[in-house]
Amino acid sequence: MNATLVLLSLSLALPTASDLPAHGGPDPAQAGVSAEAVQLPGDPAAVVSAFHEALAAGDSATAVGLLHPDVVVFEQGAAEDLEEYRSHHLAADIRFASRTTRHVLGEEWLESGDFVLYTARSHTTGQIGERKIESHGVETLVLSRTTQGWRIRHIHWSNR
Repeated sequence: MNATLVLLSLSLALPTASDLPAHGGPDPAQAGVSAEAVQLPGDPAAVVSAFHEALAAGDSATAVGLLHPDVVVFEQGAAEDLEEYRSHHLAADIRFASRTTRHVLGEEWLESGDFVLYTARSHTTGQIGERKIESHGVETLVLSRTTQGWRIRHIHWSNR
């Protein structure tokens, strides 16, 4: 399936910015995110960079603040909403990102209105305890424009 068809399918399934409440979703303070974490970068590429940097720095508040309240994360065969991701895989993702180095081998961006499709291939190296890490991965992120700025609406990670 080509990227244009994927975005068309997503645009039919996901709400647009005009479908969102005027404040762009739940109050971040009520979602356990500090107000500072909600200051979103102005463009999708900056959001993606900030998300990866937050994971590597162990900054869970910023990482969560860049996620849309309705985010769905596909990882290790599971689909998690924001609260499930925060309580399950987020800590492991931070531990992994903070102990490894991710090298992006290639990335593509496709913007269509209020949505951006980002795909990347990467090579990750490092060591966690006694375990040497050398993996190749793929990542798909869907970002949506909200009244607050761009947020990550969907994440799908896979590696070998």
